[in-house]
Amino acid sequence: MMEKIKSGVLAFLIILSMGLTYRLWFGAPPLEEGIKPKYEDAYFTAPLSLEEIIAPAEIIFWKEEEKEKEHVFRRGEKEFVRLLAAGTSVLKRADKQILSRINDSEEEALLKTASSKITFNFSPVLPLNFLVPGATALDVHRADIILEERYYHIILEGEDKFAGRIFMNLNEQLLNNLVPQRSSLHHCLSGVLTLDLAELTCRELQEKGREIIPQGTGLPADEAKKQGQAEGKISAVNPAKGNEKEETSFSLIVANNSKLFVPVEEMQAGEILLKKENVDKEQLVRAFFFDPSMARRIEERDGAVFFTDGEKGLRIYPSGLVEYTAPKLERVFTPVSYSTALQKGAEYLGLYGGWLPGIYLVRAEGQSEGYRLFWETFYEGLPIRGERVGCEMAINEQGVLFYQRNFYQFIEEVGARQAFRPFEEALCRAALIYKKTFPGSEGILLGIEPVYYLSSGGKGTVKATPAWSVSISGMDTIYLHWQTLESL
Repeated sequence: MMEKIKSGVLAFLIILSMGLTYRLWFGAPPLEEGIKPKYEDAYFTAPLSLEEIIAPAEIIFWKEEEKEKEHVFRRGEKEFVRLLAAGTSVLKRADKQILSRINDSEEEALLKTASSKITFNFSPVLPLNFLVPGATALDVHRADIILEERYYHIILEGEDKFAGRIFMNLNEQLLNNLVPQRSSLHHCLSGVLTLDLAELTCRELQEKGREIIPQGTGLPADEAKKQGQAEGKISAVNPAKGNEKEETSFSLIVANNSKLFVPVEEMQAGEILLKKENVDKEQLVRAFFFDPSMARRIEERDGAVFFTDGEKGLRIYPSGLVEYTAPKLERVFTPVSYSTALQKGAEYLGLYGGWLPGIYLVRAEGQSEGYRLFWETFYEGLPIRGERVGCEMAINEQGVLFYQRNFYQFIEEVGARQAFRPFEEALCRAALIYKKTFPGSEGILLGIEPVYYLSSGGKGTVKATPAWSVSISGMDTIYLHWQTLESL
């Protein structure tokens, strides 16, 4: 009898176990469901499409009847945006079926019969599959569209050079889209630049009302000055040094493989008023910490607010500057591909503050722990620069190691627009500064461009001043006031 009872209990337990197992797998959901995180709700702005992640540093247009002239358009200009949209629609047709390797001589042959050419210089380089899914694995630093009578060629240059021919009907709309609607002539600097430093000194002395005497003429000052002006041989002498002759020429060597474009036509600009971007702090904290309640909030003496969960930290300054660090991830060395780093970086930028109008990726540096990405804001083709201005992000396969964000938004122009001093004078001023630091040595010119410079930030509105940005090897970038050429 007892054995039967035991057998019955055992059978009951087996059936109960089977029933509970079935209910566990296929039965009703638990009484209390977990809360699923909704990452899409945390984004400040929607993620960009692949083709929007990288824009060219400049777009260059050339046509056959103006062989010696090039029109250059930079990020942030309306004409740049229009030409980029038209060019992107054409470059998307560069698939595997039409591309084949070419050499320099074959490219030159194509240019001989071209009616016009539009060039997109990418810095950082553009993975081709961002434009053409499944395309040849190529990081493009230059893309050309060469127009001929009945077709156009696409030339893509990276480590290799590819070209493809596409037949088309050259309708008026297509031509209009690929041709600039305004002039923007530029000159390309190359080789060795010999600067006459006396010419700049001469102008500055004249502006200050000081005497300028040609050296070695033996003539009275007024007569010598007239003769020197007539012959174009005026050199400046500092009256405090008498007639002691100084070396007035200086050579700058343009860096190898660099194409530095400077405007030929007069360029005008004025000071602009900016405001600090207004980032929702609570949303920003939620973006960095999955559970904000686990993050300690610490108010620091300088007014900054610091959040930390013990593994990562977020600091928001009164000025609006945002800094984030995750030291634990720095010790994790997991390789990440270039294209993946770009995609993740663009996604995180949208998550941690969002994309503002005029923001462009300007640099991507490979490092042992991953990549370091840099973004800047542009206004009418000029980047807004300054101390800790823009955005910097260090990233690897695990996520963001470091993040610093400090963007400003345009409000209005203040004051009248005035012409930039010629780029030659800006180079001379930079050369004089260089000579004081490295006397007797030639300099290597890494870059020169017009910018807006923000000398100091603040909580409210601030002014940005037009300036020449000059980079010479061995020195920090020099920023020169667009009117006075004084260092900013």
